[in-house]
Amino acid sequence: QYDVVLALEIIEHVADLSVFMQAISALVKPGGIVILSTLNRTIKSYAFAILGAEYVLRWLPKGTHHWNKFLKPSEVAKELRHHGLLLAEQRGLVLNPFRQEWEISAKDLDVNYLMVATKD
Repeated sequence: QYDVVLALEIIEHVADLSVFMQAISALVKPGGIVILSTLNRTIKSYAFAILGAEYVLRWLPKGTHHWNKFLKPSEVAKELRHHGLLLAEQRGLVLNPFRQEWEISAKDLDVNYLMVATKD
């Protein structure tokens, strides 16, 4: 078991979210933390993450993401709780187009977001 488990930009690609969360929970020690990031299932995420990143900017190969596999923060939080993990914090990850830098946002979880959960 580990003190910290990272699951960054992967859960929107797994076949069975519950099985994946069970595995994450088994990997983290009691008192440890899980940090994950994923894409929110919103119209804005479809426009930015699929149309923008895959088709317009070509940052990713076309077909990398499937919008129906994106997860709302409430869905992830529910799965975390179900597997013995307590949501401690969530933040959005937002691209600043003027500076071409990613920023952490306390309010904007519309496209990408990060969550930190703890295990008792």
